[in-house]
Amino acid sequence: MNPERKKLFLRADKVWSRIIGYQFNYRCILCGRPGTDAHHWFYIRSILQYRWNLSNGVYMCRVDHGDVDRLPEILLEKIAKNYHEIWSWSKDRPPLGLSRVSSISILETVNMLELTASKLGIQV
Repeated sequence: MNPERKKLFLRADKVWSRIIGYQFNYRCILCGRPGTDAHHWFYIRSILQYRWNLSNGVYMCRVDHGDVDRLPEILLEKIAKNYHEIWSWSKDRPPLGLSRVSSISILETVNMLELTASKLGIQV
């Protein structure tokens, strides 16, 4: 990956993570303790089409994040029970596309995420 593209990825990841934390009041979705990590709960981060989708993230503490990586059904059960909006998105999620994500669309994504963060009063 070229350095400019890598820089865009890192920026988008940072802003996405901050927005996800804000959406969950910076608390772990499983235990309620202060969270530390944004977690891609449905599509993994390597699927660029949904990597920065704000519906594809939950906030977790480091301990539970490690547990969920080993036992993902714990998270799915909790989301299904307590987070109906997120769960309904997963059932009606758009199909994966086969197109590559260009640096231009990543820049547009970064700009959109930064605008969203700004509107929410999140400093990035």
